[in-house]
Amino acid sequence: MVVWLNIAWWGYLAVWGALLIHCLLKRQFFPLAGPHWATKGFWIITFVFLNPLLTLMYLIFGVFFRAEGKHAQHPMAVRVAGWVLVLGIVSVFELPYPDRPGGHITVTKHKTSPDNQGKLHFEAQAGVLEANNGMSTSTVSSAGNHARFCAKRISIRCESSHPLMDRVCRVMQQKIATLPCIESVDYWPLGSQQTTQTSHADVFIVLGTESLKESTFGIHRKVEADISCFVGSQPVPKFSNINYGNSPPTITFTMDNRLQHSGVFKGLESQSSRYKQQSENIAQQFVNTITKQFDTWIEKHGLMPDLPEYLYGNDTQPVEIDYLQQRHATCLHQSHGLFKNVGMIWSYEDERSNREAFTDIRNALTQEGWKGGSALDKDSSHQLESFFMSKDNKHLQIFRKRGRTEHGGILQGDNESLATKLPIMVEYNVLFSNKQHEEALRQLFISETDLETKLLFASLSQDDDIKQLLLESVRSQHVKTMRGYLLIGRYHANQEELAQATDALMLARAMSRTLREHEPCKSEFKSLAKQIGDDSLVTQEIGIDSYQRAGFIDINTVNHGTVFERTVNEPLMFYQCPADLEQDTEIKVKTIVIRISPPSGNESHQVETITKETGQSSLRKGGLSGSIFIPMAFLENTSFQLKAKELDGDRFKLTVVK
Repeated sequence: MVVWLNIAWWGYLAVWGALLIHCLLKRQFFPLAGPHWATKGFWIITFVFLNPLLTLMYLIFGVFFRAEGKHAQHPMAVRVAGWVLVLGIVSVFELPYPDRPGGHITVTKHKTSPDNQGKLHFEAQAGVLEANNGMSTSTVSSAGNHARFCAKRISIRCESSHPLMDRVCRVMQQKIATLPCIESVDYWPLGSQQTTQTSHADVFIVLGTESLKESTFGIHRKVEADISCFVGSQPVPKFSNINYGNSPPTITFTMDNRLQHSGVFKGLESQSSRYKQQSENIAQQFVNTITKQFDTWIEKHGLMPDLPEYLYGNDTQPVEIDYLQQRHATCLHQSHGLFKNVGMIWSYEDERSNREAFTDIRNALTQEGWKGGSALDKDSSHQLESFFMSKDNKHLQIFRKRGRTEHGGILQGDNESLATKLPIMVEYNVLFSNKQHEEALRQLFISETDLETKLLFASLSQDDDIKQLLLESVRSQHVKTMRGYLLIGRYHANQEELAQATDALMLARAMSRTLREHEPCKSEFKSLAKQIGDDSLVTQEIGIDSYQRAGFIDINTVNHGTVFERTVNEPLMFYQCPADLEQDTEIKVKTIVIRISPPSGNESHQVETITKETGQSSLRKGGLSGSIFIPMAFLENTSFQLKAKELDGDRFKLTVVK
């Protein structure tokens, strides 16, 4: 394709040159633009664009249509048609396209917010992109034992003024919105900062360019770009995070991606479709990297379930800090979140060294009643990157905005060449008060919320009455997942109820057969076994009773025509053990788990089949349209299929066919 485009391009240049000479030498023209001199000038201007369609128009009206001839009797109709064609080509392919709407856009599962849909526009493109991409990624994360990965709400912010980056962000927004765990994706173009009180996003994505060079010649457009993409659980990149005693059980993370993109587009495109292929290419690089990391965290930590609204703050009172007003600080972000009434980010310029700038704001805040920042008084040659201050349930982290070195490394400290030019950032958080925190947990523990969700927050309450409410839930409710059984095992171990903790551990190990990873959460199993006081629990054979109580079905009891109903991601679990079980010293159980995954991107629902036995495991994926075959290696003397039929509400009917 590229070879033929190159041949066509050079052939076009030859034709274009010949027609340009023809235009310069020709004396009389069909009067498309009026008299001879006006029409000739008009055609010469169109040659400047190097547009094959305009060249074709010249071939028709400048070469084949003579100044006088068979068309002379009705020149006006032909002239109008010619003008419409030429001006249409110029307006679509050559004139600058109006900027897209500047306000923020929300996408919820492919649905754009009504106020920000923009106007319909015509896109035309014919060509091919040659692209080379080099991606580098560094990731840091921290998580407690109960931590879950939160990614329901995504916020994308563009920090580049180049239209290519705006288009990359918009494509990323649409692609990320298709991921199964995502509920909504907000996009904030350059200049539309999130300064109104909104729900706190779970993941923040910030795109910017370290450098971007573009050159165009005819149908060739070359772009060389060094693009940065920050992904984190906090609104802005920083060197350190702080967890408080009542911080919610979520993982904190930063992910720095840097893409070296070199792309050449060859072909025709309307102005409204400019950068279409390159934005798709660049966006896909970032989406692939982000999706892979999300899958890793989901597999390792699990997703945070849906939580009731009373666990989220919603304080809209204005915040005033005198020092920031004196420095004319700019508010970059404002929101609320889980156990958080207010979250804000300010930025202001200060070209002094970190220690001098930090000491100045620390002293001013101390006079306003804030406490902390004692590290600034220590005599040390090490330059501080950040410091913390607090006042009641209000907390501040002050730090210098992160930059990059010439070689792409993350800039730290007081680098003379760049750091002093970067602004000071002030992160302000108002967490739940103790009373508000305990009241929220009380509502959670007496609610109908599932026990696994309640147990995530078990360690956050210090009130004995509220702990008693949780105990009543433990006695009356059940869990259905591996992580849920681990949570209830830890709970019983903390209460020194070792028999119940042991039972929960064995149920958790049975449910680990439902996950893709060969031995998921092995370290957590060891930790719980150690807490129980019996390390052998990690390697003991799991009893048949544990599989049955966890919800596994004896495959030998499955008959032709048996019907199962499952929702998306709800596992259908079978087990099988040898016929001569009584003679065996070990219970060698094989399991097979079938799960229907939600659609992602252009893919429809997929069927995952996970087969496991001691020391072995396998994973197969396939479409939903055909039969789901139980592997022959699983059944020794027989086999069966499952026919899947989609029902309403993301439910599926699975019928056994033998």
